[in-house]
Order: sequence, then C-alpha cells, then structure tokens
Amino acid sequence: MGRFSSLELEQSQSVEEVPASQGGGETSFGDRPKDASYFLSMAEEEYHLANFEKAMQLYSRALSFDPSNKTAWVFQVRCLISLSEFKEAAMWADKGMQVLGESPEMFAAKAMALCRMGDFSRAYALSDLSIGFTGDDPFVWLSRGEILLHQKKSNAEFCFQKALSSVGASWEISLETARIYLFYGLAHKAFATLETVVVKHSSNAALWHELGNCFRKMGMKDKSMQAYSNAIQLEPKFEAARKAMSAVENMGFLESLKTKIFGRK
Repeated sequence: MGRFSSLELEQSQSVEEVPASQGGGETSFGDRPKDASYFLSMAEEEYHLANFEKAMQLYSRALSFDPSNKTAWVFQVRCLISLSEFKEAAMWADKGMQVLGESPEMFAAKAMALCRMGDFSRAYALSDLSIGFTGDDPFVWLSRGEILLHQKKSNAEFCFQKALSSVGASWEISLETARIYLFYGLAHKAFATLETVVVKHSSNAALWHELGNCFRKMGMKDKSMQAYSNAIQLEPKFEAARKAMSAVENMGFLESLKTKIFGRK
C-alpha cells in the first residue's frame, strides 16, 4: 500500500503547504505559473513517456492546487493500473468519486482495475454505468473492450474500434489501445493499431516507443531497436525507451528466438 499512502500524503497538502520548489508562484517555460494546469501538463507528458510513478506524483501535485480536478483523479487511477497496483487503483477511484461524485471516466477506470483483478461481475456493472452516462467517451469504450478482451469475447474489437472512432479520439487513444493489447500479449494487434498512426505522427516519441514494444514482443530485434532509437532521438530523456533498448541489446539469440515463436498471440 506504499503508493496509496503517498497519494494520501500528497492530497492532504494544502496550497500553502506546497514547497516553494514545487509551487507558490515560481514559474517555468517563461512566465507560466506553477499551478494545477502546469503540473497537469507535466504529468501528461510523463504518462505518455510511460513514467507512471512520476506522472502519478505530478497529478497528485495538481490536486494540491485543485482538489476537484477530474483529469488528475482519473489519471492517478490509470497510473496505478499501469503500475499493476489494481487494488489501490480501485480504492483510489472510490476516493475520487467521494470528491467528484459519479463520473463515467472514474467508473470506467475502476472497471478496468477490477477486470485486471478478475472481478468481472463488478467490472461489467461499472462499465454499464459508465456507458449509460455517455456513449461518446473513448476511454469508456476502451475499458469495456478490455473487459471483453480479458474474457476472450469477440465483440472486444467492436469496443476498441468504437473508442478509436469516437468524437474526441486522438493518437492518445491509439496509444492506450496498443498498451492494452500488449498487456494481454497481443503484439500483432497492438502493431496494427499503431502502424498508420505512427506514420501520421512521426514526431511522437511515445508512439515510437510503443511500436518498439510491439516489434520486441514479435521478436523483431532490429526493428524494435530502430523504433526505440527514434523515440530517444525525439525525446532524449525517454528513460523507458532507453531501458527497453538496453534490454533488447542484451537479448541473446535463444531468447530472441523464443520471443519470436512464443511472443505472438
């Protein structure tokens, strides 16, 4: 429960308690004040770069300025899910709804956490509630798609396509869809999701990193190295890409062959 306790500590701080190095009128990027929007922007960047621990801390910092910020609450839950802290994610979703009230995004996030815990009955119930609020939110459909995918239901694809074609869908939805597919070992489906998006957003480091993960899982060592290299060139501080690239460099022939044979699903 270490991360949950940390979130509790961050959330309990008032604006006046924020250290001067993290708030209180300092500016960065010119005259931009260090307020909730500042920390949200930083958190979003770290989330895309798969630095979920840091992103979670920054979303928590944003909440110290604006405790009712829905984006910060929802993405803290999503960070916990990405860190495989599913029980904590579900608990934090409940805490967020105590502050925000009922929210389709929070229902969907908790449903995803419960799904990964194997609690499908409650996951479906929350997913139904989230869809009942709105049929247009992409994450609502991603959550539903994951529940169906986990149970190997054929209509999972419909939900993912619904998310990708929803009003407001962006490259971020493609990234999230690919991450879900990769979590379940479906590298070829993740690749199909990203293939054209990377071409369209060729300067996007996060997409290149995830494409590298696809190639790595499919046993395509050279292509994964090139994708990771592209990500690092675009974003030199991309630690997740650097670590992945190092792991591929150290991958022996037999391990590479095993990944190529058994990494596909």
